[in-house]
Amino acid sequence: MRAAVWMRSRVVPLAVVVGCADLVTKLLAVAIGRAGPIAPAANPGLALGAAQPPSPLIGVLAGAAVLGLGGFAVRCARRGEVACWVPSLLIGGAVANLLDRLVTGAVHDFLAVGPIVLNLADLAIAAGMLGLVAGVARGSTQSHSTVMEASVEA
Repeated sequence: MRAAVWMRSRVVPLAVVVGCADLVTKLLAVAIGRAGPIAPAANPGLALGAAQPPSPLIGVLAGAAVLGLGGFAVRCARRGEVACWVPSLLIGGAVANLLDRLVTGAVHDFLAVGPIVLNLADLAIAAGMLGLVAGVARGSTQSHSTVMEASVEA
């Protein structure tokens, strides 16, 4: 299957759902206001607000991350190392946060988990990263065992 068709049929639909779900939940959180674990907050920085580089630099870094990590995850999924949901979550979450930042100047978080406030896109990115790391680690372990088995047989 050609790469463009594969992307359109497998990765893009779920990435669009993830991105739209994130943007809708951000709007709902603002409408609801502070209630229980809902604590709307704007984060103009990176890494949960720990880093505060200039806005144009944040946009460039975020765009590069979407292209680089998203492209790597897609290649891993095409090779069968990770499931299709992995690049979908990574790309959908990253694009949603990037769009939020480009339109409003900040990423809007709303889900208070202890001292951290996150959003659905952050959770999607974290789950995608876990899936990617697990898949790549599993793939390298399988490759290592195949090499070891071949050297034992020789």
